[in-house]
Amino acid sequence: VRDGDGKVESLLPLLPGAYHIDTNRFVGFLREVALKRGIHHIDCNIVDVVVNPSGELLDGLVADDGRRFEFDLYVDSSGFRSLLLEKALGTPFTSFQSSLFTDRALAFNTPHDGHIKPYTTASTMDSGWCWTIPMVDDDHCGYVYASRFCSDDAALAEVRRKYPSIGSARVVQFRSGRHHDMWRGNVAAIGNAYAFVEPLESTGLLMICTGIGLLVDALRAGRPNPRLQQLVNDS
Repeated sequence: VRDGDGKVESLLPLLPGAYHIDTNRFVGFLREVALKRGIHHIDCNIVDVVVNPSGELLDGLVADDGRRFEFDLYVDSSGFRSLLLEKALGTPFTSFQSSLFTDRALAFNTPHDGHIKPYTTASTMDSGWCWTIPMVDDDHCGYVYASRFCSDDAALAEVRRKYPSIGSARVVQFRSGRHHDMWRGNVAAIGNAYAFVEPLESTGLLMICTGIGLLVDALRAGRPNPRLQQLVNDS
């Protein structure tokens, strides 16, 4: 909200809660803030990861244009691919599939004709559940289902029956579980690159913020060392 002088102030100290945000707009906003604060932004695709002969550290990243980037610490935010933590360093992954069967999400938007609901909805479906999150332009929805019991085509058909006005839809594959370590060698994984438990974005964002906080606090305590890493991994 804005106060009498036009200054923007948050209501969180008075009304603790959470906001729904449009991911693309929020990412654009964060990029602008980062650039203003002097953070160097490089837009490229990483096609190769150079692993130290010890197998415990990264020596660099290689972009599709041939550039090589070398850093002291790498933050793996590559999502479910876990490009650095798992694929490069081989950090073991513990699956929760035996108790959490869902492994797909069909994401789509539906028009709300200007009627923005002040709440989110979780609806039961044949092989899972569906979220409906009201945004300014339309409702953002997603059918979470288990591929062992429902194919992608069957999920889309069910969605179109229940939400006939949807546009395009995309399938997101995911796995519920966590890696053995969040921080290994000179790689710290944040978000889905480290762990994921069902597509409840509010808890996912909480874990991202928690992971960032743990890493920042650890770096404030001193230079990375095995004891510091273990403390973070045990948290």
